[in-house]
Amino acid sequence: MGILGNTHFAAGRHVPDQPFGHFDGSFDELLHECLERWEKRVPSDFNSAAMVVELRLPGLFRSVYREMQEGESYERTFGRRAEGEDVVPLDVMEGDKAECTWAYAVFYPSELLAPQPHQESGELGPDERIGDAEWYLVSLNTQLRPGLEPMDPVTMARNQKELPGGTKPEGGVYTPEQWAEAVWVHRNRVRVGPPAE
Repeated sequence: MGILGNTHFAAGRHVPDQPFGHFDGSFDELLHECLERWEKRVPSDFNSAAMVVELRLPGLFRSVYREMQEGESYERTFGRRAEGEDVVPLDVMEGDKAECTWAYAVFYPSELLAPQPHQESGELGPDERIGDAEWYLVSLNTQLRPGLEPMDPVTMARNQKELPGGTKPEGGVYTPEQWAEAVWVHRNRVRVGPPAE
């Protein structure tokens, strides 16, 4: 059993042709970089069961976010991040992802990702884990600036309401300050790149 592994969820999202941040290299290389910094991991501010690894690799990350300027516009699209999730605004604007230096890799322990029984049928859901590891990559948050930024408010709402694809926050709810910070940070941001499939 290894220490770090990947998930089907992360492997499908954090790639160049999807509207999410990504690493300019293989997932094996990314996991190697994370393992090199594993001793400095910290619990997530939003879920203490999750661990966050800060990465600083100049020019090796691509950020999906762009901050809109006054007078700019884009066409809003709606879609699902994954099968079974609700339709949400994806806010994808055509363009190239920005080169960036900072990223935060979020890992969940294996037991948190174990297949869960469906509420109605009782059948086990899909296993997102790839391989056999103690911790699994679930998200790569690439950033234009240093310092861990909040999730976007739609993601926070999905988590707090425990909707499909969400992870319940620590204590069950986010604080008013966490909500305010998320809304403020994301107030003028839009995702760039191709629309989600």
